[in-house]
Amino acid sequence: MGSSSPEDRGKVLRQSITGICISAALFILGTFVLPFPSYILESPMERVIFALRWQCVSVLPIVVGIQVIALTRFMTNAIDPVGGKGEHLVEVDKRCLQNTIEQFLLNFPLQLGLASYLESTCARAIPTLTVMFVFSRAVFWIGYRLTDNPVNRALGFSMTIFINYSMIVYLLFCILWRGPLLFLTPK
Repeated sequence: MGSSSPEDRGKVLRQSITGICISAALFILGTFVLPFPSYILESPMERVIFALRWQCVSVLPIVVGIQVIALTRFMTNAIDPVGGKGEHLVEVDKRCLQNTIEQFLLNFPLQLGLASYLESTCARAIPTLTVMFVFSRAVFWIGYRLTDNPVNRALGFSMTIFINYSMIVYLLFCILWRGPLLFLTPK
């Protein structure tokens, strides 16, 4: 297996740092600055249901990915996946879809966990994170598919993974510092 070039590694590093900065700025803007409606959801269950409903938006990149592959298969030699004559035509889109599903499998339960720990006045974080997820996946697909170098996917990837890693860190903090029973009344 060959090693990556220093130019590609530099490009990935720059795009990753840029993606982290963009994600942090978008989260702050969407959650605290922009005049979106404020949602006051009193119980953890209300916040979890709210987050669950927003996940219908989070699946849009998966649906689009499936449709892109289906349409490409329908219109090309890739219509026969067993014959393999056109598999190269859907390879990049299949990789984008696979990574989007992987990121969604992280994002979905993390948003539900986050919703269970949010204060009643902080529910705006959920739609912000959901829109950021969809936007980040679009940036990933564009960088992978529509540019001259697939290394350009790093911007969208870093934006998405930063969202997920940030939620993991916050949730671990909540579990360890505030306890797993916060807002719950055990009997």
